[in-house]
Amino acid sequence: MDELFCIEGFVAGQPVSARWVNGSLDASAELLKRSAALATVERDPMGHGITLSQTVADTPRLIFASLIRAFDMVTTIDIAPRR
Repeated sequence: MDELFCIEGFVAGQPVSARWVNGSLDASAELLKRSAALATVERDPMGHGITLSQTVADTPRLIFASLIRAFDMVTTIDIAPRR
């Protein structure tokens, strides 16, 4: 298994997690819901809205940055070393 990152923590008092494994995202439903809500209100420099689907098409680093903002509290961050 090729895990690039793993984030664990809480959203609305519930434990949630997100992992980038083998080129795809595996995340708790509540975390994805919160990420989508945050992404729809974010703006890019040109003033266009950014949606989660547009973010997921980008690199794992951008996905990591989008997801980490959705947590109420982060308890663990594991990031694989660069290869």
